[in-house]
Amino acid sequence: MPKIKSQPKNCLRDEASAKAWRKVKLGELGSIITGTTPPTGRKDFFGGDFPFITPTDIVDFNIRYNYKTERFLSEKWKNKAERILIPKDAVCFVCIGSTIGKICLANKKSFTNQQINTFVADPKKVNSKFIYYLLKDNQENIIKQYGGSGSGKEIINKSTFSGIELLINGDIKEQKRIADVLSGFDDKIELNNKINQNLEQAAQAIFKEWFVRFKFPGYEKIKMIDSELGKIPEGWSVGYLGDENLTDIISNGVEKFEGEKIYLATADVSSKEISNTNIKISYKNRPSRADMQPVLNSIWFAKMVNTYKVLFFFDANKNDLNKFILSTGFMGVKCNKDSEFYIYILISSLGFHNLKDTLVQGAVQEALTLGNIKKVKILIPSREILSKFNEIIRPMFSEIYKNRNENQKLASLRDLLLPKLMSGEIRV
Repeated sequence: MPKIKSQPKNCLRDEASAKAWRKVKLGELGSIITGTTPPTGRKDFFGGDFPFITPTDIVDFNIRYNYKTERFLSEKWKNKAERILIPKDAVCFVCIGSTIGKICLANKKSFTNQQINTFVADPKKVNSKFIYYLLKDNQENIIKQYGGSGSGKEIINKSTFSGIELLINGDIKEQKRIADVLSGFDDKIELNNKINQNLEQAAQAIFKEWFVRFKFPGYEKIKMIDSELGKIPEGWSVGYLGDENLTDIISNGVEKFEGEKIYLATADVSSKEISNTNIKISYKNRPSRADMQPVLNSIWFAKMVNTYKVLFFFDANKNDLNKFILSTGFMGVKCNKDSEFYIYILISSLGFHNLKDTLVQGAVQEALTLGNIKKVKILIPSREILSKFNEIIRPMFSEIYKNRNENQKLASLRDLLLPKLMSGEIRV
């Protein structure tokens, strides 16, 4: 990692030397590409190898390559629309709607929809990753200064995006050194994310082997019997979520607390991770929806239809229990002894969420109710098997949460350095 040098306090962005720093418009440093959506009726335009990036595919505001496209586009579309094909490490910036300002780097040649403007750097003028971090550092100002109104929505069109003024270090070598320092943090974060993904996939594979295919240790000696869910091992039973055999539904209510806690609405969670911790509440001045309290060995999921948000509190992250108050948009279950990892993987599955979506009710907001949760039939394995499953899975999830904690610290340090590097207060 390049050596970091602290500069005097007066070496700030606004007082940067004319030799190293200059004000430019984004469009002067490269080209701007606005995407488009292929005609949905043309099936031959879809299903190929080119990722089709949309705002919902960009998971959050914080990680460089943190997107996973639901759709891919074909070679035929590439031949028709090659002028809007973006290269690897192009900077994608969401320019309309409630998620304006979301940003990522393309991890391969890709296409975007019309809600994303993409900056493609001229390598003779600027380092692409440097611009990514520079735009991150200026996100809020860009949205406030350039995000005008379009049909009642914030919007930054192509010409406005091209005209965004930035103060940059004109030395491309130093740009690269700055980007390398910040990328060092993101490289480690992304490695941890990949490790966590592999650990979760391994845990899910064991879950399927034991509780779907019934190939658990000693299965050869166990007789299969009839049940309302089909053939199941003898000694196992069928129940429902919250029937006290494995779980209890957590009721509304918050114990009185001193000081402030972090309030988590469903919007503050991306998939299985907390993405926003900026909303602080006190006991007296909390919103009415801030009425769910996490407890040890509890799993929480968003009740709303078509919403995948899951949180898990167990011994590896038990210190978080006193930090958070959750929204009533979550439903929580407290797990009995040895059932927490079985229930967590069950609730995390797409099968559970697809089933949940068929049971929602509500004229204005469709959401799962306490009554309907009892319609979710679940398999209740023997205590012996659950205990063995816990022994195998617990170290995996302990490692996952250790990596997540490390990522939070890395991201905090990266974000602390970001404005200092971009202002010239710290040189590399």
